[in-house]
Amino acid sequence: MENGDQQVAVVQDGRVQFRKIETGIRDKYQVEAVKGLKAGEIIIRDASQNITEGQRVRINQ
Repeated sequence: MENGDQQVAVVQDGRVQFRKIETGIRDKYQVEAVKGLKAGEIIIRDASQNITEGQRVRINQ
C-alpha cells in the first residue's frame, strides 16, 4: 500500500469486508479517513481478532 493507505474491516450487510482507505490527520486517539469510507459506515475497531473476509458478524449496540 502507498504511504497513508490503511486497511479497515467494515460491516456490510452483516458480513466483514476489508477495505483500503486513505488516511489523513491522526493523533493518539483518532485517525481521519479521507477516502474509502462513507459517513455512518460501521468499522470493526479491533480487527486483529481472527476475523476473515465474508465472516458473519452481529452488531451489539
